[in-house]
Order: sequence, then C-alpha cells, then structure tokens
Amino acid sequence: MSFRQIEACGLQAWRVSLREEVASKRYRLDAVRRATISKGAGDESLLGIPTIRDRIVPTAVKLVLELIVEADFEDYANGYRPACGAVDAVKEVHRPICPGYSDVGDADLSKYIDPIRSDDVIKSVARRIADSITRTTDGTWG
Repeated sequence: MSFRQIEACGLQAWRVSLREEVASKRYRLDAVRRATISKGAGDESLLGIPTIRDRIVPTAVKLVLELIVEADFEDYANGYRPACGAVDAVKEVHRPICPGYSDVGDADLSKYIDPIRSDDVIKSVARRIADSITRTTDGTWG
C-alpha cells in the first residue's frame, strides 16, 4: 500500500487494523520489493524495499524496547544508543585525561560481537521484558 492508499482508506482505521493484527499475533511480514540501482561504471546494487507497514512495526517495537533497555546502560556507554555518537565517546575518553591521567589501555574490539548468538540476545531481552511472544521455528514471531 502506498501512503495515498493508506490515507484514502483512512489513516486511523489503517493504524487500528495494523495494531489488531500485531496484538492478535496475525501480523506477518510482506514480501520485500526488489529493485536494482546503477552504481555507475556498469555496477549495480540490489535493494530490498519493505512495505510501509513492515517499516512501521519494527520501528514501533524498537522505540518501546529502547525505552526499557536504555535504563540499563551506564551513562558513559555510547555505542549504538540514541543521541550518542563518536563525539560523545571521544569526550568520555578525554574526560580522565584533563585531570592528568595518562595510562592507556588498548583493546581490539573489531570482532567483539561476532560470537554473540541471536537466540542468546533474545533470551536476554526476554528476561528483561515480560511478554508471551516467542520466535517460531520458521523465523516469525507468534
């Protein structure tokens, strides 16, 4: 559905219908539209374009989950958090230098999250958030 089609059928009715679909565990992802774009010099890139509803539902879940787990983070943890970035990380490193601390720690974190399994992450989130929704064997949620 396009934005115009959603507006034509009534935005509020569409939102209520989508909410009921999610709440009743009938929500399933739509097929992703494929498009090829030219990158110049004969190179092409394949894009997957999700539907509007398949962009809204994960975004809504992300917003709710962020509010819950954000409270668990230390103030100085800056990676992949809303309103935090590289400048914040640099400031956090610079802060102890100002009073004269000069010891340096070195760590290679480039492969740090590689061994983390998604089912372990899901279990960790499930311990923090009480919800009866579980992941099914076909990869959907229900």
